[in-house]
Amino acid sequence: AMAGGPDDRALVELKAVDMQVVRSAEVLAKLDGTATESVEESLANSRVRLLELRERRSRPGLDSKILTGWNGLMIAALARAAAVLGKPAYGRAAEQAANFLLGSVRHGRRLLATYGNGSARLNAYSTDYAFLAEGLAALYEWNGDPRYLREAEQLADTAIEHYWDAEGGGFFLTATDHEELLVRSRNAQDGATPSANSVMAGVLQRLAILLGREDLRERAGVILQAFVTTDERSVFQQERLLCALDCWHND
Repeated sequence: AMAGGPDDRALVELKAVDMQVVRSAEVLAKLDGTATESVEESLANSRVRLLELRERRSRPGLDSKILTGWNGLMIAALARAAAVLGKPAYGRAAEQAANFLLGSVRHGRRLLATYGNGSARLNAYSTDYAFLAEGLAALYEWNGDPRYLREAEQLADTAIEHYWDAEGGGFFLTATDHEELLVRSRNAQDGATPSANSVMAGVLQRLAILLGREDLRERAGVILQAFVTTDERSVFQQERLLCALDCWHND
């Protein structure tokens, strides 16, 4: 065995202290026949010593980037929770996140995909536009601020301009001016996160009602025609798309 230095000996000493506390201090005191205060003091001292050693190690990497699309999903969730649960704090958090994104992840009318170290970068994907537009529309429905509705409309129009598939219908994942790819993919498969087409099929219908724009509803219809399938095996891969289809038939 290798000879250990001071840190190694301290670590061996700490290993003798059971830091997985599965019983209360009171129970441990009774088992050891000592005062509860002594057990609590011993545990507190052990935690301090353990933390001191842990602080000498290299910390794990921290993923601190801010993703535009994921924040859009969270804004929508918070705004809806604020409305349904009557929790204004959730709505204020959604407003704060929306204001940050609108001021920090845009270049002109275009979105950028990620923010970190004080700046935004990378061309956004259609999912970023869809998720943020949905979040802003939900925020408008909660607080009635027309600025969020106008921003959602602008995002939808920009997505149509740069991501719309004029031949097959629906949205490509990448924009017309993204880096050159062998294939520009487009799909409506909902997985851990929903697809841009599934979310846009719903958002465009909501914006059509709120703005009186029939053209947006027509594009939502094109998405549904392009992607809705009668294959029952695909049902659980199209949850959000089917929600948009239900909205279409109940409009």
